Amino acid sequence: MKEKVKEDLLNEYQRRGLSSTFRILEEMMCEIETLINSDGFRGNLIVTENDILLQSREEIVKKIQLVREKVSHLSKQFALEMKQAKLSSQILADLSYCWETLEGSKAKRLRGYGEVEEGLEKVLDPQIDAIINLITEMENILKKH
Repeated sequence: MKEKVKEDLLNEYQRRGLSSTFRILEEMMCEIETLINSDGFRGNLIVTENDILLQSREEIVKKIQLVREKVSHLSKQFALEMKQAKLSSQILADLSYCWETLEGSKAKRLRGYGEVEEGLEKVLDPQIDAIINLITEMENILKKH
């Protein structure tokens, strides 16, 4: 009797599910590595300080590499599906999310948080619309490229 190869141990749906799980894991490891090697971020409404000691950073980066090696082994062992993505597609998705979130922040939508003062719509909404326009311009640039 022929021995089952490991890729035959998964059906199509299980293979897709595992592929998706390990892709998410890889994305998170990439994000963590980027963050851990940064100095943090200072915006207008958020400050993120990198408070992780250099030695801890180095240890975590080594662990991330081990995770990547294990994912690589599993992907080959079970013939998991690779997804090819373009950075522009990810950015377009993020910009769409920003646009949707901003639309939900207009004065008429703030009623869910309490009474909206008269005149707020005239002050807030044009500024939100200006930001939405900038986001739309970024989308248009990416769509042309």
